[in-house]
Amino acid sequence: MHTYSLYVIHVDNIDKAWRFYVYIVGCKLIKATDVELNLELYGNQLSVRLGTPGANITNENTGEGVCLGVVDWCTLSERLRERKIDFEIETGRRFSVAPGEQCSINFSDPAGNAIQIHGFSIDSDVLAA
Repeated sequence: MHTYSLYVIHVDNIDKAWRFYVYIVGCKLIKATDVELNLELYGNQLSVRLGTPGANITNENTGEGVCLGVVDWCTLSERLRERKIDFEIETGRRFSVAPGEQCSINFSDPAGNAIQIHGFSIDSDVLAA
């Protein structure tokens, strides 16, 4: 699933954010300046900006957390486990065989932002949940 949405995250240290989002989370670096990182995570665009942290990661259009396909979500979940990221809510699936099956990861970045990433088995399931 590629939603091609823009998510904005405010951080207090752009270097720490770079290390976390690129090396820990596995985002692809598109562009970096002294005050902003443009990143890509499984088709989702992230803009990490120097500013006051504290707001949750949100889509500028919908306010929702990042949505991935289940395969990408599982890959990311395993990557974060390998890198010893503490999950605020343990990874897991809801609605195991019903329409709208979803997975969820909740963790914090070094600036204290709450990050929420969902996984859905197929695009149409996003609306079925």
